[in-house]
Amino acid sequence: MPTIQKIHSHTSPFTLQRTKEALPMQREKLPAEAKCAPTSTSSIIANSPIQNNDDDNKSLGNGWYKISPLLNGWAKVFDTDRTIPQTAWIVVWVKEPASIFLGIPHDPVPKKSLIYQYISSNNPEKKKVMERFEKLMVENLLSAKDFLGGKGLLTQTGIEIASQAKRKDGKEYFMTVKGLYGIEIAYSDVDTFLEIIEGGNKEKIRKCAVYFKGGLVHEMTHFLRNEFSDDFDSGVEIASHAVEMLSSMGDNPLKDEQFELAMQPEYQDDRYCKDMITALKVVQQKLIEYGYCNYDPQNHTPDEINKAIKSIDEDDRYKVLQNIADEIIQMPTIDLLRAAANIGIEPPIEFELD
Repeated sequence: MPTIQKIHSHTSPFTLQRTKEALPMQREKLPAEAKCAPTSTSSIIANSPIQNNDDDNKSLGNGWYKISPLLNGWAKVFDTDRTIPQTAWIVVWVKEPASIFLGIPHDPVPKKSLIYQYISSNNPEKKKVMERFEKLMVENLLSAKDFLGGKGLLTQTGIEIASQAKRKDGKEYFMTVKGLYGIEIAYSDVDTFLEIIEGGNKEKIRKCAVYFKGGLVHEMTHFLRNEFSDDFDSGVEIASHAVEMLSSMGDNPLKDEQFELAMQPEYQDDRYCKDMITALKVVQQKLIEYGYCNYDPQNHTPDEINKAIKSIDEDDRYKVLQNIADEIIQMPTIDLLRAAANIGIEPPIEFELD
């Protein structure tokens, strides 16, 4: 999928710095800190094979398995205590030969990475950090699916962690959709999440988890809209950013920083940023159109939109935002552009709330 350049290629992904080099977007390095809205998946269980410290053997004592001697990836499968999906999985690609079977270059995660070190470590504290990361990521995956409803349940069944690879345009990514099988996440951003979990600051962990969840919703939206091309076309990012914002229930401060940065004059000619701004305008108009807000957004800034979202009655909020997201996912790009321009906006929509 299309990407956008980072703000600064050598800074921490959690440091937003205004420069004219670039802008970190959905598939970019993470911004500043974090927040989490966990789902009711406390019964997530992972396999626990016998202890083995050698990463050349097939299994480790923390539930990670080597996929095969040729694929060179470590995998862990989690029972979700659900009918659909019954399981979720995380794969970490560690060596280049995986590309032989995948049919595409698949940059491996280096052994110096934190994710690789945490998987293979016997240190009890590192195991706790890894288990916390795994639980949050599976919860986020399931929460993203739930928000997208029945269609979401049939989207990606797992997460792939790979190197900070570059796409055709030379830009790096945060997440990218990989068809039905999984959503790929750059290991460097995973490493940052591990560092934050290890730091123990609950607010930072919460913000980071919500940002990751929004990214998963973003990529699933691309999948549902069949937006798989690496060649950026104007409008292809509108729905994904709009649905991502709705899924946060008005509380994703890291993403808000990115939206605010995209609105700055120095990025007015960037097509990706234009799509982000258009997405905000679509959300603004749809919130007004549906008529459930006790406060209508006065403009399309993140602050105004979040204020409007939080003004929806708490008992109705999730379902209302789900309905708006579902409509946006089904809208052709031209209709999204019309909505952003306030063309053909209908009177408030009434629908049955379960």
